[in-house]
Formats: sequence, C-alpha cells, structure tokens
Amino acid sequence: MVKGSISISSQINDNTKLFLSELGLNDDQITTYLYLLQIGSSSVLSLSKAHGSGRTRLYPILESLVDLELVKVDQKHYGTTYEALSLQSLEYLVTKKETETKKLRDGLFDATEQLLSLSDINKSDSKVIEYRGLAGLKQVNFNLTKADKEFYVYELAHLDEHETIPQSFADRMRKLYCEKQLICFDLTNNEKWQKVISPLGLNGRMKKACYIDESIFKIRVETYIYNNVIAYCGYNRDEPFAVEIYNQELADQEKQIFKILWNMGEEIL
Repeated sequence: MVKGSISISSQINDNTKLFLSELGLNDDQITTYLYLLQIGSSSVLSLSKAHGSGRTRLYPILESLVDLELVKVDQKHYGTTYEALSLQSLEYLVTKKETETKKLRDGLFDATEQLLSLSDINKSDSKVIEYRGLAGLKQVNFNLTKADKEFYVYELAHLDEHETIPQSFADRMRKLYCEKQLICFDLTNNEKWQKVISPLGLNGRMKKACYIDESIFKIRVETYIYNNVIAYCGYNRDEPFAVEIYNQELADQEKQIFKILWNMGEEIL
C-alpha cells in the first residue's frame, strides 16, 4: 500500500471501501481514487507530497485508474493533472461486472458437463460425496440446477429458523430453477407453507407443494432427489453439512417412496 498521510473523509466507511474492493480495486487504487474525489483534481507532484511517496510509484496507480475509466488525465499548459470522473463511471464498472458474470453463468453449465466428464470421480455409476460448511450447502443447492426437468424435496418445516443459507443466495437459486424451467415437488410438514413462499419462489406452474402431517411422516433432514442423486442437507448453523449419493437404483426407489408419501398428503400448491 502507498504510504503517506493522505486523509480521507470520515464519511467514507468500510462498506464503501469494501464495495470498491469488490469492483476489483486494490488498496492503493481505492485510497488514490477517494482522495481525488475529495479534492477534485491534482498533479502527480501534489499527490506525491500527500502520499509521502515518489511519483514513479504513483504513475502506475493513476494509469490503472485511467484504464478503469475512474480517473481522467487533463493536459494543461502548466502540466498534467488527474481528476476523478463522475460517479456514473462506477455504474459502468458495475454493469461491466454484471455482464462478465452473466457470460460466466451462461458458460457454466456447458463447462460443468464437459469438466465432469473428465473427472475420475464421475466415471463411476455410484459414489458418495460429503460436504462441510456453508460452501458445501451452497454447492449442493446449486447442483439442483442439473436436474432433468424436475426434482423432489423433503423440506424442513422450520428451516428459516436455522438461517444458514443467505436469503440472497436462495433467491438466486430459485431464479435459476425458473430459468431452467425445473418443476419442484415440495413435501413439507408446514401446513402454513403457502404463507411463507418467497416472492421470488417458483410460480404455481413450476412448483408443486404438498403438506403431510408429522404423525404420518416427520421430515427431519432436508432432502433433494433428482436424476440419479439423493442429497441430504444438515442446516445446523454451527456445523452445516451435506451428503450426495449418486446411484440410479437408490434414487429411483427414493422417488417411489416420495410419490407414495405425496399421495398420502394434501396438495397445497
């Protein structure tokens, strides 16, 4: 990081710096950009004095900000100055990130299929994969997007009490399920399930729900069944985990059991 005595307004909090960091700026770029926003424009010499470091160290930082279109260069008769561009330049960077993310998302499914075909672990008809932590739960939820047309869920009645999966991630997954036109069959012990459906949840055409009383079948573990996969998820906040079992016969049997229980319940959506 550039050393020196640059003073940034106390109105700039850590969240703003974190936002700039997530846009791809490093600490030196953030400090220099915020300083230029604060003072308007500056020569390299003035910036050097404020930073307490040599001009040769500042030039690469300034040029990188110019490349990001956050700072412009103004050639004047008395020298060159650097000035932070309007905040619309940040909107441009965000839009650029969104475009890049969409391209990655669009290419993800094709890439995943090809990469999985190369993986030794996926060359076996049967396998068990264990996941630990929040990242593992997210991966198992994402894997549902590989379902062929539909998937089946044993949903915990009070999953919201665990607050393990961030709502923003859950909403993104629901959106992906919709985009892939997957039909979700949701079996739950929560008779008030209709009242807690997320606004971004799958609509009635793409999501079916059925209530089954705990006296008939008590759902203790969130479970997903699709293709040749059975996934068990433990949403314990202290030690979240998940297990995926890949076996066609087991998956087919679990689908049969699910449908029997479904017929014993009451459809609510």
